[in-house]
Amino acid sequence: MALPRALVALATALRRLPGIGPRQALRLGFFLFRNKPIAQAMALALKTLYEEVRLCPKCFRLISTGEQTCTICANRLRRKPTLAIVEEDIDADQLEKTGAFQGLYFILGGRFSPRGGALEQQGLRINELKARIMQEKDFLEEIVLATNPTADGDALTLYLLRELKPFGIKTTRLGRGLPLGGEIEHADEETLKGAIEHRT
Repeated sequence: MALPRALVALATALRRLPGIGPRQALRLGFFLFRNKPIAQAMALALKTLYEEVRLCPKCFRLISTGEQTCTICANRLRRKPTLAIVEEDIDADQLEKTGAFQGLYFILGGRFSPRGGALEQQGLRINELKARIMQEKDFLEEIVLATNPTADGDALTLYLLRELKPFGIKTTRLGRGLPLGGEIEHADEETLKGAIEHRT
């Protein structure tokens, strides 16, 4: 039985979300069709998201359009000489919950994967990172590579070590209390706190 094109198009769009497979995408499509108020609320929330949220120009965290920078970059009490490089916003949020890191952040975004001996890099803010380090190199004392302890995260760490070496700034990475193959966003606060305190 052929499904309506609009439903198939919606399911195809939903499949682009992390963790959503073809069957789940189709079930969500049916659910949204049968629950019009929920679908309308979601559509409005998405429209509002793109109207009222933008990226912090310093660290690339999400902020409201009325803010100049995020609250962390604006906080004068943060340890400015320490910069943690994380893959996604949620990783910075998880590190913040521990209370163990008092420095600043830089969100790389994008994707990085070693595939077939070649490096695949999509949307990473490497040039922006280098520009920020160049601006702050006179008082930066440490760069913390807070990447996920996965094969891709390890490859990204090696790539960053090579790219940042010319700056001559002490570069460390999170300690290995994190499980191999795990992601920062799923780690508990105590494990993350230990990884921050035992960075190497």
